[in-house]
Order: sequence, then structure tokens, then C-alpha cells
Amino acid sequence: MSIRTIVTTILGLLALTSLYAVSRYNYLLFHSLAETISIAVAWAVFVVAWNSRRVVENNYVLLIGIGFLFSGLIDFLHTLAYGGMGVFPNYGPNLGTSLWLAARIIQTGALLLAPLFVRKGFNAYVAFSAFALTTGVLIASIFAGIFPLCYVEGSGPTLFKLFSEYTVCLGMAAAAFKLFREKKFFSDPVFRMLMAYIIFSMLQELSFVTYTSMGGGSSLVGHMLKIFAVYCLYKAMVVTSITTPQELLYWRLKKNEQELRSSRERFKTVADFTYDWEFWLDENGKCVWVSPSAKRTTGYDAQDFYNDPDLFRKIVHPNDAAAYMACGSRHCGEEPPRTAQFRIIRKDGQTRWIGHVCQPVYDFEGNWRGRRGSNRDITEIKKAEALQHDVERIARHDLKSPISGLISAAAALKDMNNLTPRQRTLLEQMEQTSRQTLNMVDLSLTLLKIEEHKYEMQPEPLNAANMVEKAMLDVENILRAKRIKAETVFDSDRKNAPSVLMGEELLTRSMLGNLIKNAAEACPENESISIRVVRRNENCFITIENPGEVPRSMRDRFFEKYATHGKRAGMGLGTYSARLMAQVQKGTVVLDTSVKGRTTVTITMPAAG
Repeated sequence: MSIRTIVTTILGLLALTSLYAVSRYNYLLFHSLAETISIAVAWAVFVVAWNSRRVVENNYVLLIGIGFLFSGLIDFLHTLAYGGMGVFPNYGPNLGTSLWLAARIIQTGALLLAPLFVRKGFNAYVAFSAFALTTGVLIASIFAGIFPLCYVEGSGPTLFKLFSEYTVCLGMAAAAFKLFREKKFFSDPVFRMLMAYIIFSMLQELSFVTYTSMGGGSSLVGHMLKIFAVYCLYKAMVVTSITTPQELLYWRLKKNEQELRSSRERFKTVADFTYDWEFWLDENGKCVWVSPSAKRTTGYDAQDFYNDPDLFRKIVHPNDAAAYMACGSRHCGEEPPRTAQFRIIRKDGQTRWIGHVCQPVYDFEGNWRGRRGSNRDITEIKKAEALQHDVERIARHDLKSPISGLISAAAALKDMNNLTPRQRTLLEQMEQTSRQTLNMVDLSLTLLKIEEHKYEMQPEPLNAANMVEKAMLDVENILRAKRIKAETVFDSDRKNAPSVLMGEELLTRSMLGNLIKNAAEACPENESISIRVVRRNENCFITIENPGEVPRSMRDRFFEKYATHGKRAGMGLGTYSARLMAQVQKGTVVLDTSVKGRTTVTITMPAAG
């Protein structure tokens, strides 16, 4: 406990002791002092609240101040009307009791209404007028004898007065509950003092329920509790507004400052401890913010980017400048989020690969405020990918030698004269299977080159009908196993006037084989698939149609790599590689599911001649 608290407590006890002594000496004097203290505090609260109304956002204070101005006015009349004062000799003790109750009604009304305006405003002059009108009506009705009787000399308080006191207590309890619900809009010291004021006021009213005569024990206790209450109100509203105005008048501002400080600390923690190199460039390309992690990636401090806005562009590898510029172009925020991979040259001269992601930034009003980007060092990933490609290329290349050996061995064995028909058939099958395997290895190497954009096309005229027939031989086992009939339709004589397309035989045969195989696998057993070859103008069209529908979840992903549905052994490479091979040959592959229960794939290839 601090020295200041100890001194305050001692002085308070001395003051209460002195007031008690005064009450024993002259109760009328004690009553006048107690009421004067209460009135002075109530009017002081009004002065503080009214003169700070233009700068205070919490309107609880203003409404309390207005209400207490008028409750203090009625308390002043109550003090003058108290028995023995002689100011209103013709009215008797009922006048003072009625005025007391009227003041409590105004006070409780203000306490109940005030929490409603913590988060919203009101017209101060309208509120002032409403309280003034209510106060005037109550005072006029009391002096005119219209107000219900509250005290009968000789018998004490009436039932109306008792019922009203209990109602006031319930009203104050409700006011305390509503204040507690709005607790976050008050500082802790102010909230505690206001709550203490309401509680002491409730206890004060309960003590006056048993009031019977002037100077009685309940009256003394009630007025002592009232002094406790007004002291709490004085501390909450008057002292606080003078010594620490930020706790009362500018509490919302203080709270906002604390929230802003907390928000800035959270942002700083998140921003300064990111692993990736994060940044924000404004509309003019000037650096607004760079994460300290930029040094780990680039070797440059964050401050270097603030000092030199062009440093971003300078450290990009010259051969990758186009990729960086595409992401950094300015289109007033209309461009979509972008991704890119490019190299940078660190401060120490090392070259590192960067995975870049950026997107437009907008303020609260929707105005474009530049681009926000994230850069991740992906050098090790690029090395791993390069190593993987090298291993795959070497493995596929090394497979060709033993397969070629099998083909040569099978051809040599077939020339022997002592072979049985069964042995010769097996050797022919081994040679054929080995050639197919060798074609698959060659095709995989070709697809790898196509994906890496390193494949050089060598197109030649190809008989479209013959290519379809050869592709069907490659999937003959599937057609036979499911008893599927393949119906082929050619728009011209396949021998004398065939439809001729431009392409490579290996790519075209594999493309057709993959798509026919896909149709056969999707086709129900004992059904048929239709293959039509048509030439129109400068294009050759090959249409493959089968019963069965592509699932809706797969239609947008039909040609994506590794996309598959319902195939346990499927890898999702058939349609992907078919489209890849069509594209490298200047062709297209399109899926059509418009006919219910049917799936159609159309291949468009450039025609020869």
C-alpha cells in the first residue's frame, strides 16, 4: 500500500468521524453538510461533462452529468425542505421525503439511460431539455400536492414510498449490470469507481426503506453511505478528469492508441521474422517496406532497398530480366497476381534462383497502392530438379542398349533352321514387344524434350487412316478383352485418295493410341467406339466417340498431368501426353461432353498439301 493511499484513508476516517460527531451534536447541520457535499459533486460532474462534450466520444459521461445536474437541483430543494430548516413551513415532512424520492428517480433514470449511449451519440440540448422538463413536472406536482403521498407524520413512510425505494434499488442494479456489459469502454479505475458509486447508492436506498424519523439510525447510515457514494463519483468523474483526463475524457483515444501499439507490435513481429524475402512497392515502384530476411536471400540489408529503389532490378540476372519485368509492370492494379522464377546475383556474387509471387495492394477505399511480393530462395529445388531430369534422361537412354540387344538377338535366332513353329512365333512376339518397348523409351525421351521446349519437329506427310489402324493395333488387347467393336469411318479412299496430315509418325501414333485406349477403358463391355477421319480445307479432323460420360469433377482437368479418376493403375498421363504431342505438331485436342451419355474427343491436325 502506498503512502498516498494510507494518508487518504486516514483523512477519510477523520472526516467521517467528524461528520458523525456533528450528527451527534446537531443532526440538521450534519444533514445539510451531507447534502451539500452530494449537490456540489453532482454539479461538478455536470460542469466537467458539459464543457468536455465536444471532445469526449463516450457519451455516458455527458448523460450522467446532465441527469445529475437536475437530481442535484432537487436535492438542493430537499435540503431546504428538510424538517427544521423553516424554508417551507406550510408543507410538513412529506415535502422533503417527496423531493428526496424525485431526486432518486432522476438519478436512476440517468444511470439507466447512460450505458445506451456509450457507443452512439445524442443531441445534448434535447437531453438537457428532456431532463429539465421531467424535473419541472416532478417539482410542480410535489408542491401542488399531485405527487403521491410519501410520508405521514406520526406513522412514517407510506407504501408508495417503500415500493418506490425498492424500485429505485432494482433500477440501480440494472444500471450496474448495463455498465458492466460496457466495461471495455472505460478504464479500470473509472469503471471501479462508477460501480462503487452505484453499489453504495443502492445500499443507501435500502437503509432509507426503514427510515422513520429525522436523526434515526437508518437515516444516519443512509447519509453516511451517500457520502461514500459521492466520494466514488467524485474520484471517477471530477478528480480523474483533472489529474488523468486520458482515463475519462480521452479513454477511447487512449484505448485506440493501445490497440494501435499492439497491432504495430504484432505486425512488426510477423513482418520482421518472416523467413522469405517480403517486400511492398508503391505505385511508383518505390520501396515502402522490405523484410529484414532480404539479407539472408540477397546479401543486401533492407535499408539498401530503401536507399536505392532500383536495386530490385539491378540484382536480377541479365538473362532473366524479362521474367522480372513482366511481374513488375505497372497497370494501375488491374493486373492479376503473378508468379515467376528467375535468378538474382547476390552481393557476394553468388547466383541464386528465386520463386517470386506478387499481387496488387489496395487501401480501404479500393485505391491501388502498388504491389506486394514474396521471394523464396529455390536454388536447391532447381538443383534437385535438374539432377532428376539428368537421372531420368540417363536412365531412359541406358535402357535403349539392352532393348536393342533383345531385338537383335530375336532377329538372329529367327534365322536358325532348326526352330519349331512355336519357337519362331515366340521369337517374333519377343521382337515385336521389344520394338514396342524401345518406341516407348524413345517416346518418353521425346516427351521430356517437349516439356522442356527443346524438341525439334521433323514433320512428314502421314496417311491419317493408316495411323488410326496402327494405333488400334497398339490397344488391340484392351478391345479384345472388353469385346469392344471399333467402327472406323473415313471420308475418302484410304488408299487412292487418303486424308494426309503433317506430323511425326511416332508422336501421331502414340497420341492416337493414348486417346483410343482412354475411350476403350471408359467404354462399357460389348459396346462400340466410333473413329471418324475427315479433312476440311487445311485441317484433318480425327474424332473418337465412346459411350460413357467423363465425371463432372474431371472435365476441367481432363488434360491435366496426373489427373485420373476410377483407375487403380492409371497415372493420369495418357490425355496429358496426347495433348502435348498434338500441340508440338501444331494441332489441338478438344473434349466434348455436350451429348448426354457420350464422350467425344476431336483431334485437329494440319493437313498436307
